[in-house]
Amino acid sequence: MPARVLAFTFLIAALAALPACKSSGTAPNPPTAATTRASYMVIGDVGSASIVSFPGTANGSVAPTYDITGAATGISEPYDVFVNEKQGLIWDGDYSAGTVEAFSLTATGNASPTVEIGPGGSTTLSGPTGVYVNSSGVIYVADYNASQIDVFAADSSGSSVAPTQIITSTDLVAPEGLTLDKSGNIWTTSGTYYPVPQAVVEFSASAGSNATPTAEITGSNTGLEDPTGLDIDSHGNIWVTNCTGSTSTASIEEFAAGSNGNVAPERTIAGTGTDQECPYGVAVDDEGYIYEAETEKGAVNVFAPSATGNVAPVQELLSGSTTKLSEPAGIAVY
Repeated sequence: MPARVLAFTFLIAALAALPACKSSGTAPNPPTAATTRASYMVIGDVGSASIVSFPGTANGSVAPTYDITGAATGISEPYDVFVNEKQGLIWDGDYSAGTVEAFSLTATGNASPTVEIGPGGSTTLSGPTGVYVNSSGVIYVADYNASQIDVFAADSSGSSVAPTQIITSTDLVAPEGLTLDKSGNIWTTSGTYYPVPQAVVEFSASAGSNATPTAEITGSNTGLEDPTGLDIDSHGNIWVTNCTGSTSTASIEEFAAGSNGNVAPERTIAGTGTDQECPYGVAVDDEGYIYEAETEKGAVNVFAPSATGNVAPVQELLSGSTTKLSEPAGIAVY
């Protein structure tokens, strides 16, 4: 997404000529265990330099439950957000500020962050986007500008703290989305708006410099085009957004757990009826509802667990002064 605004003017005309993404036509398997919908969705909005929270079932033009914004917050461009309920914190990767911050789940208004890593100094952070915090409090950051993943020890804070682990690879270029699977392996998107293969890449938990991916979803069968957001659901399925800037090609794709290589997605949500143009962040709750931060249209779309193909969202938080959404990017649910 960084540098995407400048690129859209040149890309949209070219992308409009591309064929529309097609659904694989495969519907998901229904959950087998008791599940519940997410209680809340948390959105990082780049346009308003804020983090806003809504009930999980919010729809239309409604006011947020919480709205973290103002000079004291340090928020500038929160391209990703992550909720760690054990800590009671909302984390964000702030691209232009060059920081990773954490706020209380109940923070609102002009609140100071509880934690701030960066900017610069020993952190090496230059353009953080994706962020993930595991159950032990270890912090994983995708750095778009540095084309690397930085790992910080739990309780890290400030500009003098150095990463305990830095992952680089020739297969890792401008990462944006970031998540971990149940085994602790690290997944990220790679290659957005670059003349390199568009990919979803997995690294082992112990990966370091010049690492070889343990899995890489890439190739013509994948349908990947400007992959940005990334999530892994409770069944291990891999979800990725393609922020193409075109209503005909923008999509959300689901890949089966364990996917690797030039594989087709299990299903694709795409088409003019989906109301997508630049889907950036994506999150899937335990019941299978799919939450998408639609950056270009300034909205948040929610699709039913069975959604596939050219289907309308079942919920849509609209852009405007009431929702305080103008350019949503990061999204998390809990």
